[in-house]
Amino acid sequence: MSHEIELKLALGPEGPAALRGHPLLDGLVPRLTTLGNTYFDTPEGALETARMALRLRRADGRLLQTLKTRGQGGGGLSRRGEWEWEVPGPGLDLAGLAALPPMAGHGDALLARLVPRFATDFRRAAWRLEFGEARIELALDLGEIRAAGRTVAIRELELELEAGEPEALWDLAEALAESVPLRPADTSKAARGGALLAGTWPLPEG
Repeated sequence: MSHEIELKLALGPEGPAALRGHPLLDGLVPRLTTLGNTYFDTPEGALETARMALRLRRADGRLLQTLKTRGQGGGGLSRRGEWEWEVPGPGLDLAGLAALPPMAGHGDALLARLVPRFATDFRRAAWRLEFGEARIELALDLGEIRAAGRTVAIRELELELEAGEPEALWDLAEALAESVPLRPADTSKAARGGALLAGTWPLPEG
């Protein structure tokens, strides 16, 4: 289990190109990865109601299972619990999932009813940046969310703190915003997928 501290930013249409040309990334070579993700829940969305997200991710020939819990924060900044481990596939590791603390009290009946609900596929370009006294990973995700025959674009930047103080994420975002069209975004890919599946957008406008 780890704690993920990140700042999520939505980009405007010109954002990706502006980001790649930003002076802070000059000379840095990104690591490129294609990520295919399937999110699971019960048909009525019990995990979503409990503010958890469960996914299987295909990346670099590996299959990773991840459970994330409710984030604390706002304005795009979140701190949340994350459990991730490699699984043999092709389906979920239900025994490993049942052993995690957030699943205590949910019971085998819930686990038996988990089904695929929506998918996200995107290309990630990731840079590691020393910014002041902090070390931050910048992950640019471009792709789409698919649910119930509907699609919506993914065009976002995640700033994840690897070392240092969380305030460094805001300082970096402000530096990028001088030339990159972006805004804080509180909505995760999982929450967007759930809204797309339901055909509703219950959150207030950003």
